[in-house]
Amino acid sequence: MKRSILRHKFALWVIAALTLASCSQDELAEQGTSLPDGMYPMTFTAVQAMPESTPQTRVSESANGVNSKWDGGEVIKVTVSGTGNDMETDCTLDGSGNITDYNPQLYWQNTNDATVNAWYSNIAGHSTVTENTVSLADQSSGLAYVLKTEETKAKYTDQYIELKFSHQLAKIRMKLEKGSYQGDLNNVTVKVKGYTSCTVKNGEVSEGSGEDYITMHKNGDWYEANLVPGTLKASEAFDINADGKNTKANLQNEILLEKGNVYEITINVESKYILINGDGTYTVDENKPVIIRGNVTVNFKNYKVNECYEGATIKIESGSPTLIFEGTDNSIECSEAPILLAPGASVTVKGSTGSAGDSQLTVRSGSNYPGIGSGYVGKDETTPEPCGDITIENITLYAYGSVQSTNTSAAIGTAGKNAGSCGDITITNSIVHAQGGPGAAAIGTGGNVYSNITCGKIMINHSEIYATIEYAYWMDSYQGYGAGIGLGALFNNRTATVGGISITTNETQDAFFSSDRFKNTDGNSTGFYMVGKSTYTDLGTQVWSGVTFNSKPLATGNDDGYPSLSSASEKLR
Repeated sequence: MKRSILRHKFALWVIAALTLASCSQDELAEQGTSLPDGMYPMTFTAVQAMPESTPQTRVSESANGVNSKWDGGEVIKVTVSGTGNDMETDCTLDGSGNITDYNPQLYWQNTNDATVNAWYSNIAGHSTVTENTVSLADQSSGLAYVLKTEETKAKYTDQYIELKFSHQLAKIRMKLEKGSYQGDLNNVTVKVKGYTSCTVKNGEVSEGSGEDYITMHKNGDWYEANLVPGTLKASEAFDINADGKNTKANLQNEILLEKGNVYEITINVESKYILINGDGTYTVDENKPVIIRGNVTVNFKNYKVNECYEGATIKIESGSPTLIFEGTDNSIECSEAPILLAPGASVTVKGSTGSAGDSQLTVRSGSNYPGIGSGYVGKDETTPEPCGDITIENITLYAYGSVQSTNTSAAIGTAGKNAGSCGDITITNSIVHAQGGPGAAAIGTGGNVYSNITCGKIMINHSEIYATIEYAYWMDSYQGYGAGIGLGALFNNRTATVGGISITTNETQDAFFSSDRFKNTDGNSTGFYMVGKSTYTDLGTQVWSGVTFNSKPLATGNDDGYPSLSSASEKLR
């Protein structure tokens, strides 16, 4: 986001006119001389000076945000102190700054000099004469103001006493300019971070007890709020709610907020994600999350993103798009799902040429999501509908599933917990390095699912598979491996199903299933099924249809997997 900041100084003047009775100055020249009671009234006229070059925080809002005026009905507190001249009054103003009411009317008591102070506040619940903590948290209906004069010395002979008000709060004005953001900025709520309360005593302001977000007032294209002087921190300075979504906006530098100053900030609103909707071919040239809807082809080159948007970095909301990755420096590391398929959606992930070595992509997931595959929900929520097919072509792919508590995901396929099922997985002319979470298959289903789950057929065509398996040890009675290709461990009475698994290759069987390609995280290639079921079979039902190698059966659905484990002891780590 681009940000620009302007700072202005503002001030407010009140002219107090003292109208005396007809006695001459010579008659009452001696200090301390008493004056007849009720004969020498103090009358005030409040005006605001508005020099064109001096923008001001306003008592009343104006369209340009820098001019000021009295609305009428404001009450200023005026105190007079001095030997024998100690008194105070509340003066009600009209729109021209004339006094319409005195409560009470003040009179000079003697000829001693006096000190005059005055202040004004519009904050609800603020007593003008005592110390009180007041709220600044919601200024959506109008700004909060506290104004105070400089202390002024007055003589009873003075015809005019000038009271110069200055604002005790600092003002922030923020404007949103639309950059690449594709949503609506007409109905936006903006909040700024600052002290949500302050203590006001006789016009003096001190900060409250804590900082949080303050709802700003909309004035034309600007959002405004008056804040307690201090520091506006750069990190997450603003909270912007647009289109039902909240975004935190940062500043490039923190701002020192001084009382009586106006700070203007312009934020250029960029979209946090790229939306691709429809048919055709698109090129993504920004490293930000992508939402895809439709049967589109999307080109990526050296795409590197480590953030998510609404649960995924690349989210396939509908259709069957093709994602083409060019170059060898593409990586997605997300705290949730790198490539997430919504129910019914399919995806093809492929390189930009016919050679797997020309294109490379790394996907590393978090929070129990697969690197590429379906999503999941919490334990008590409705299980998602199945996603569609996953196709991988002409690419070198590094895929990592993740773990959340005792629920784990495959690298390619499904998650654990209440996970959505997936369709067929087809890998053609590719080099795939896949590692699932503890107890999950590297390619296939996740571990410890809470509901029944299925994965369609898994077809490997002229590809090298490097499957790394991680041991699950939740407690003494729940432990085991998932398969390299196939099923994850079930630690609940659920049913997990994988369709037929077929491998077509020019390699020998020993080369394809070599120990450097199918191994556990300790580097061993025994104790688990390279293809088939998990090694934990005490709970749940695991169903598969066997595996063929160049159309030759290696194991059937009646077997637990390939290769067979020679003894029960090999089922334990």
